Amino acid sequence: MFQDLGDADLDALLASLRFRELEVPEVVWSQGDVGDTMVVVCYGRVGVYTRDGEGPELELGQSGAGEILGEMACIDPAPRSATLAALETTLIGELSRDALRMLREHAPNVYATILSGVIGDVTRRLRDVDAKIDALGSDPKASPAEPAHATAEPASERGGFWGVLDRWRKER
Repeated sequence: MFQDLGDADLDALLASLRFRELEVPEVVWSQGDVGDTMVVVCYGRVGVYTRDGEGPELELGQSGAGEILGEMACIDPAPRSATLAALETTLIGELSRDALRMLREHAPNVYATILSGVIGDVTRRLRDVDAKIDALGSDPKASPAEPAHATAEPASERGGFWGVLDRWRKER
């Protein structure tokens, strides 16, 4: 995200980051926490985990040096959707929402770069969801978690997002 910034902008970014070294299994944030920071992984590796209800914790993925996580929290203070924890000794740079506001005033190129990165990430996620919805078009009873050949519940019995999607399809 920051590769096109000049030296002065990189200096402003570095001055805005709060660096933390993490040890295994230190948690950066937990699912459900109010988000107010994003992190840049400087070195090491972190795991991203989620828990659905009372079930076991599931690993969603791992991230390493150069990756940026939690960037939506600098824009939207919604609860965190996952837990982030160190898998090995890791150095992160945290950027708070307040620091981002300061960058908007004093280093607008850095601010614009971050917002552009967040927008790019959101649009990529939306394209991924669109692709999953398109894949459902070949079998309207299948969900992304089910192979197209799996037998799903009748549309009238499905609830939540999938029920809404079924109703939307009927209206098209």
